[in-house]
Amino acid sequence: MKDYLLLGVKPEEFAELKKQEKDLVNLVTGEFNESWKSKVKGIKVTFKYNPSRNAIGIYVERDEKQQLVVERKDLSGTENAIVYSLYSTLEERLYKLRLPKEEWIDSVS
Repeated sequence: MKDYLLLGVKPEEFAELKKQEKDLVNLVTGEFNESWKSKVKGIKVTFKYNPSRNAIGIYVERDEKQQLVVERKDLSGTENAIVYSLYSTLEERLYKLRLPKEEWIDSVS
C-alpha cells in the first residue's frame, strides 16, 4: 500500500535531501539509456514531506497537477521507472545521511 513512501524520516533529514532535489532528479532522469531518454523526457517528479507521518512522498506531475504516488499500479511503465529510480536514490542518500550519526563501537563484550 505504500510502495513509494519513505517512512521514519526526520524533518532535518528531509531538509538535507530537499537541498539536493534538483541534482537528484537530474541524476535519476539522466541515467536512462538513449532509447529510454525520449520516453522519460517531460515526466516531472518531485518529493514532499508529511510531518504528521514523518514520511517522504514522491509526486508525478500529470495534467499540470502533482499527484502523490502511493502504489506502483497507479503508474505507467515509464513513470514507474523514474519513480522507482528516485525512490531508490532517496533511500540510499537517506542511509548515507544516517550512517555517520549512528553509534559505532570498538568492541563487543
